[in-house]
Amino acid sequence: MDAAGGGARFMGIVHHTDAEREWAYDRKSPVGALDKALDEAQAKAWTVVDMKSDWKTVSRSGKNNPQGTQIPMRLDTTFLIGAACLMAVCAGEPTPVPEDAVRRSMDELRAAALTTIKDPARAKEVAGLVDELERNFDEALKADRTHLERLWALDADYDATQADFRKLFADFNAGAVRRRDGFVNCGTG
Repeated sequence: MDAAGGGARFMGIVHHTDAEREWAYDRKSPVGALDKALDEAQAKAWTVVDMKSDWKTVSRSGKNNPQGTQIPMRLDTTFLIGAACLMAVCAGEPTPVPEDAVRRSMDELRAAALTTIKDPARAKEVAGLVDELERNFDEALKADRTHLERLWALDADYDATQADFRKLFADFNAGAVRRRDGFVNCGTG
């Protein structure tokens, strides 16, 4: 796995090694073996944070501390303020999705064609072109969503290679050319 993209990147792993205050799992652990991740971290000089030696406090209430350790009031207040900010952001109007914007625009264009064009046959033909255009937009939006899902899955795959990413983008770009041609040739076929 690489830190894809331009600019500075931080790559790190939290190595759970504190069986007393939390849980410990490692290469030969029955839970959560880290073979690939630790090898990758060493090979690519990632930061590995060791819970047992690097963390003063592991959690508020670990398995051997059911009452929880006391977190200073300032930290609790920071968490509450952060949660309040997140709730305020989420309480606003829902974010419009591209499909809704396309559908609304196509409905307006279709209605304008049917009410503005005097010749009923020609108006129906133009409305059909708008239908075809809308199908092309839907296909493009679905292709973009599928591409992003595949990209996220590939990015999460420790075994993914540069060739895997190149193929993903080559396939997407080939489809983009086909979709572009569909827009250009709208109504000709």
